[in-house]
This record gives sequence, C-alpha cells and structure tokens, in this order.
Amino acid sequence: MFVDPFDCDQKQPSTQETNYVEFSDLQKIDIRVGVILTAEDIPNKDNLVKLEVDLGELGVRTIVAGIKKQYHIQNLVRYPTNSVLVVTNLKPRKIGGVMSNGMLLAALDSSNTLNLATCRTLIAGTKVS
Repeated sequence: MFVDPFDCDQKQPSTQETNYVEFSDLQKIDIRVGVILTAEDIPNKDNLVKLEVDLGELGVRTIVAGIKKQYHIQNLVRYPTNSVLVVTNLKPRKIGGVMSNGMLLAALDSSNTLNLATCRTLIAGTKVS
C-alpha cells in the first residue's frame, strides 16, 4: 500500500498491517548514487531496459530495470543529471536474459506514475544513509 503523507483522507495503515524490520537489517542495505551512462532496449521484453551505471569507487555496473513503459530510453542518460539511487549489494540475478548487478530505487506517486529516486547534487558512488 502506498500512502501519501500529505493526504489526510487516505487510510493510514494500522500497526497490525505493518511488517517492521530491525534497524540492523536496514543497515545491511548499501544504497549509492549512480550515474546512468547508457541505456538500451532488451529485445522482446516489454518493460525491461539494460543500463550501465557508474557507481564511483564500485565501478560501472549493468542493471536491468523494469522502467521502459515509463521512460524513453534516450531520455534516461539525460535523466536529471543522470543521477539515480541504487541498491548495490543485492545478489546478482539474471533478468530478461541479462545479469543485473543492482536495483534502481523508485516510487509510485498518487497517479500511479513511476518516479526514479534521484540525487542531483551528489557524485557517483556517494553512500546514502
């Protein structure tokens, strides 16, 4: 359930519906600023895009993202300064026939539009905490 904190009429989740995680679990997640260098279509996949993302000291990683329906591929390398937030320590897995080494962070807004989480002023590889 997505909740708009500024919408007072929207039903807030009760404590019983919430799956809490321990702070120590959250500390395991490595989120970094990444800069999209290239974006290309994955043939025969309706929503998948193959990205090359610069993560600074972690190097350049291939990340497969399900964002083709929301973003034109040619615009991704110009996405607000190309800086996105990336979970860098997920176990690599094959998606659409391509090995993916991370996950972009995004959120759905109230109109169900997917928005990539961005950081316009930070350099590639900056750790988010």
